[in-house]
Amino acid sequence: MRVLATGMALLILVLGPAGIAHGQNDATLPVADLFSPPLGFRDGLSYAPRIEYAGNDLIENTDYGVMNPDLVGSTCFGRPWETIYHAGEDLYRADGESTAGAEVTAVADGRVVYANLFINYPGLVVIVEHLLPSKELVYSVYIHLDDNTISVEEGELVERGQRVGTVLYQRYAGRFPDQHPDGDDSHLHFEMRYFYDASDIYEDHLACNGRVPGRGYTYPIHPDDFPEADAGYTDPSTFVEIRSVTRTPTSTATPAPTASRTPVSAVVTATDSPLPTPYSPLLPLLICGTEWMAVGY
Repeated sequence: MRVLATGMALLILVLGPAGIAHGQNDATLPVADLFSPPLGFRDGLSYAPRIEYAGNDLIENTDYGVMNPDLVGSTCFGRPWETIYHAGEDLYRADGESTAGAEVTAVADGRVVYANLFINYPGLVVIVEHLLPSKELVYSVYIHLDDNTISVEEGELVERGQRVGTVLYQRYAGRFPDQHPDGDDSHLHFEMRYFYDASDIYEDHLACNGRVPGRGYTYPIHPDDFPEADAGYTDPSTFVEIRSVTRTPTSTATPAPTASRTPVSAVVTATDSPLPTPYSPLLPLLICGTEWMAVGY
């Protein structure tokens, strides 16, 4: 029995924080040669980061790699929310209706390496490992999933378009409530990154460590180069789109008051047509000690 227990302990150490082996190009991991957006695979709806203006002033931007003026409060980085970089993108329904309940699907074939049912971001988190044709590993991260809708488990092989869960309902708690009269801030926080475990990547901000999914933000280094150059986060929509199916080139951005505004994002509409076409969402979490407690991500 002592030998068995020791063997089990060693196995847990080998498998890593999520309990599932990852980072290994084994023969069971399918090659992910086609990607689709994580929302809209079956419902025919469009989803995109939310970009809002009040007059000439940008009041909200939930895109990748940006600082969002809508956020309030302090963070484990020791800086206000609106001064740190978003390492993913928060996706909303482009028609303005609530994103709560929207089906979240795997963006490509892969293996679930993280599906912790006891953590609140708020909502649950799923991480899927993908093997690219180049033999490089990449990870898709889905955050704010409704606790009662997770339909995958760690170690499971998944296919592109397979249901992962649905988007959790969240209340708005940002800086501009007058611009959000319905009080709904339901969204999917979606990341693509070249590393799995983010629980110990914040060397200069130790209070941010401790969770495999990470914090969803970086500072002072832009997420493209964090935690390492060429081995950090990447723009999720761009990554998916250049390996993806056809999109609809529209935008959720509120029209700019002047002609000088540069478009920030485009809505992506997922279809199931295998036609590769290359081209080129956030509320404050409250901090309690070193844990980020739930109102948004």
